[in-house]
Amino acid sequence: MEGIDLSETVVYRGFRMESKWHYLGWKRPFSIEFADHLKKEYGKSRSYDHLLIWTPSARAGRHVLNELFGPKESVAEAFHPPRLVTPARFVRSLLPDDGSIATETQCLYAWKRVLELADPSGLEAVFPVIPRENKSAWAFTVGQQLMRLRGRLAEDQWDFRKIASQQLPQDLKRWSTLGRLEQAYLEELSSHGLEDPECVLERILTAEISPQPYSVLMVAGVLNMSQRQAACMRALAARGLEIEFYLPIPEEQRDAFDALGRPEKDLWEKEPLPETLIKNCLQRSPEPRELVEQILELSEDYGGEVDSLVVGSPERDLADYLIERSRLTKTPYYAPEGRALAETSWGRLIGLINDWQKSGQLATLFNLLNHDLFREWAVHQGLDILRLQGAIQSILKEQLLKTSRQLLDNGLGPSKSIGLVREGIELLDAQGFNQRGRGGFAENLWKLLRQVAISQQLAPESLNSLRQIEELLQDIQAGFENARLTESDWWELLNFQLTNTQFYPERSEDERPVSGWLELPWECAPHIVLLSLPDSQVPGPKVLDSFLTPLLCRSLGLYGPDELAAFHAFRLRLILESRKQWGRVDILLPDRGLDDSPVLPTRFLFLADETCILNRVETLLGERSLEEDPLPAEFGTRLQPPPMPEFEKISVTALRTYLNNPFHFYLERLNYLSPPEALPREVDAMAFGQLAHTVLEGLNSREDGISLLKEKEIVEFLLTGLDEQVLSRYGSRIPVSLQIQVSSLAERFRAAAGHIARERQSGWIPEKAEWVFHKDLDFRIGGIRLRGVVDLLEKNEESGQYRIVDYKTSDKAADPARKHLTHPNARSREPLLPECDFLDGKKTARWTDLQLPLYQKAVELLTGEIATCAYFNLSKAVGEIGILEWATTEAQREAALQCAEAIVKQIQTERFPLEGNSSYEDPWLKWFGGDYERNLHPDWVAKQGGKDS
Repeated sequence: MEGIDLSETVVYRGFRMESKWHYLGWKRPFSIEFADHLKKEYGKSRSYDHLLIWTPSARAGRHVLNELFGPKESVAEAFHPPRLVTPARFVRSLLPDDGSIATETQCLYAWKRVLELADPSGLEAVFPVIPRENKSAWAFTVGQQLMRLRGRLAEDQWDFRKIASQQLPQDLKRWSTLGRLEQAYLEELSSHGLEDPECVLERILTAEISPQPYSVLMVAGVLNMSQRQAACMRALAARGLEIEFYLPIPEEQRDAFDALGRPEKDLWEKEPLPETLIKNCLQRSPEPRELVEQILELSEDYGGEVDSLVVGSPERDLADYLIERSRLTKTPYYAPEGRALAETSWGRLIGLINDWQKSGQLATLFNLLNHDLFREWAVHQGLDILRLQGAIQSILKEQLLKTSRQLLDNGLGPSKSIGLVREGIELLDAQGFNQRGRGGFAENLWKLLRQVAISQQLAPESLNSLRQIEELLQDIQAGFENARLTESDWWELLNFQLTNTQFYPERSEDERPVSGWLELPWECAPHIVLLSLPDSQVPGPKVLDSFLTPLLCRSLGLYGPDELAAFHAFRLRLILESRKQWGRVDILLPDRGLDDSPVLPTRFLFLADETCILNRVETLLGERSLEEDPLPAEFGTRLQPPPMPEFEKISVTALRTYLNNPFHFYLERLNYLSPPEALPREVDAMAFGQLAHTVLEGLNSREDGISLLKEKEIVEFLLTGLDEQVLSRYGSRIPVSLQIQVSSLAERFRAAAGHIARERQSGWIPEKAEWVFHKDLDFRIGGIRLRGVVDLLEKNEESGQYRIVDYKTSDKAADPARKHLTHPNARSREPLLPECDFLDGKKTARWTDLQLPLYQKAVELLTGEIATCAYFNLSKAVGEIGILEWATTEAQREAALQCAEAIVKQIQTERFPLEGNSSYEDPWLKWFGGDYERNLHPDWVAKQGGKDS
C-alpha cells in the first residue's frame, strides 16, 4: 500500500527514537511524490517554517523546490522555508565560528609537521619507504590522505586510536602507528590554540542541540546516513524534534531497509531485476561515440523541451565527451558538477608561476609564455613572444644552458638568442615573477595575478574564478598570519585549496544536464537515458580505501563495499521502477570505452531468475555482428550538416565570415551554431567591446555629448558613462577582478578623449551613432537585403564631407586598408572566388573583408555622397590609440560590390567549399576529427566539390 504512514519506535544501537515512516511508492520520480505530499499536508497554509528536510544532495533539494514552487520561483524560495540541506552540511553548520576550530589548511599543515618530524623507523608499519629528499612534499601528500581517512572514519564515529584499541589481529601495527601519529597531530594543533573539527563535532553531538526554529525533521529519500549524522538526528529527537522518514518504496518493501532507511546488504544486490523492467531498455553498441550520436539526435527531437530528457552517466570521461560533442549541435549539454580551481586557466597559471619560481628552467618559461593569460600580459609589456620562444628553443637545442641562472651568469660570447632571453627574464624580474620570499606570499602572488588581469579583458567565468582565488588567498593568509611557513609550505597549502575548491560555471537556459549516477533518482524528467553502466563504477571497486579493507569494515561495522553494493543495486531498481508506467528509461551499453578498452556492464544487470538468465547474458555479452574496424578513426559517425535554412538577409560581417571560411559561415551564420570550446574562454572581447560602444554611443548621440569639444569635458563624460553602465550591468558591489577590467577601459577612454576633441575642433561632428542602416535603406546585394550597423557617421561642418568611423577595441591598432585587402603573390592560394581578386592600380589585390566599402555604399544611398572611412583604435597600448583613415578608390568600391554579389550567388546555390590547409588554428576542425572531408557525409562533401585547395 503506497503512501502509507506508520509510527514506530526505532531502536538503533541501543537508542530508542520515536519516528514516523512514509512509504511513497516508486511509480513516479520521488521528487514529484515528495513535493506532492508536502503540498497536500501544508499546501493550504504554505507554512513550511517548521520543516527541516535532509536530502542526499543540494541538487536533489533543488528538484523538490522546483516541484513546490516552479523553476523560476524556486530560485527565490531557495533561501526561504522549507530548509533543504544535506545531513553532512547541517552537521558541519554546528561548528562554532570563533577562530578556535582549525581550518582544512591548518589541519593539513599540522599533519605535515607531524609526518616531517616523525622518526622514519617508527613509521615502517605504515610507510615502508620514506623519501630522504623532498620530504616536505611527501608529508603534504600523505597528510592529505590521512586527513581524508580520518574524516571518513569520523563519519562512523571512529578514529585511528579507537581502531587500534580494538586489538584486531589484522594490521594491528599499522593502526597503532596511525594512532600515535593522530595523537601527535592533535597535540600539534593544540600548541597553536586550535581544536580538530572532528573532535569538536563529536563533543557537540553528545551535548544538547537546539532544534530552533524547527519542530520536524524530514529524512527525504535514501540517504545512506552515517553514524555521525544518525547521532545528530538522535540529539535533535531528544530535544523534541519529530523525526519522519520518507522512502521511495512500496510498503511491502519496508523490511529491505534498516532503522536509518538504508538498503539492507545481501538483499538488493542479490534481488533479480524483473525482465519486464529492462526487456526493452537495453541497447548495445561496439563504440561509445555511436551512442552519443543517438543521444544527440534524440535531444533534437525533444527540441526546446529541456526538462523532458535527462542523460546520466557514471563514467566521467564519457559524460565529458557528450558535453563537448553536444556543442556542435543546437542541444548543448552541461555537467552540474564543478571543476577544481586548479583546472581553471588561473589555476594553471599559478602552477606555472610556481614551477618557474622554483626551477627557473627555460623550458618552464617556454610553457609559461604559451599560457593565454600570461601571453596577453607579456605582449602588453612589449615582448615579442614568437621571437622569445624561438630564442629559448634555440638555446635549449644547443643543450648548453637550461636555467635562467645559468643564462644570466654565463661567460659565453655575445649571442642574439641569449640576449633576447636575458631581456625577457630581466623584465620578469622587474615585475616580480622571479621574486621568492619578499613580502607576504599571498600578497605577492595576488600582485602578479592582478598585473596579468589588468592587461586584458576577461570573460565573466574567468573573472569569477579569479575572485574565488583572491578569497582563497585571503583565507590562507588569515589562517597562517603568525606562522613561520616556508615558501614551499605556502605553495603546497595553496595547491591543496586550488585542488579541493570547486568552480561552477554558469548554465545557460538551453543547456541540458548530464546528471551524475547519484542524482538520477531525483530527476523529474519523464525520459532518462543511462549512458554506460560499467561495473568499474556501479557498484565500483571492492576496496574503497587501501586502509579500509572489506574485512576491517565488516569487523568494525563500518559502511563499506558491501553496503555500497546494496545501495547501488537499489538505486538502479528505483530508476527503472519510477519510469515503468510514468515515463521511459533507455540503458545504452558500449562494448568498449573511449580508449578502446573492453567495458563490462554492471553486475546488477545480470541479476535474473532461472527462466531468463540465459537470454539476459546473451543480450549483455553475446556475439554481435561488428564492422571490420569497431573503432574507426572517424569522429564517430559521418555527420550530415543541417539543411540550409531560408536565405533572405545577410549582414556585412557575415560576408567577411564567408570570405574567411565558407563552411564556418554555413555553421555559424546560417545555422547559428557556435564553435565549441574545450575550456571556458578567457577573453570575452565582444562583451568588452559592447561596453565601450555603449558609452561612446552616448557621447555621439546625446545632445550633451555631441556638444562637447574640450578634452577634459569628454573625459568626464566618458568616465561617468562608464560608471553608469557598470552600475546598471554589474551592481554596486564590483569584485576586484572586474574593477581591473573597468580600469583598463577607463585608461583607453582618457587617451582617446584628446583625439576626439581634436577631431571635433577640426569640424567633425557626429551625424548618426550606431546607425542601423537597413532600417532606413533597402540596400540589396543580388536580391538579398544587406544588414549592418555603422558605429559612427560624422559630417564635417566646414567641408560637408561625411566620414564613417568604426571603433576597434582589439589588442593592437589595426590599419583599415590592410584589414580589408591583401596582395597575393606566386605562392598564394587561388582565390575563393574569381571576384575576390581585382586590379588595384598596378597590383592585384584580394578582399579579406568588405565592411567599410559596403558602409560607404550605404551612406551614398542615404546622402548621395561618397564618405571617407576610418578605424578609431582603442587598443591596449595607449600610444597606438587614435584614428587611421582609408581613402578608398572608385575601383576598390566597385570591386567590393562585385565580390559581395558573387558571395551571395554562391550562398544561393548552396556552395560552401571546405577549407584546405589553413594557416590559422581552425576552432571547428578538431570537432570533426581533424578532417572535414573524411568525417562529413560523403553526399554533402561531393555537393561542395571536396576541399577548397
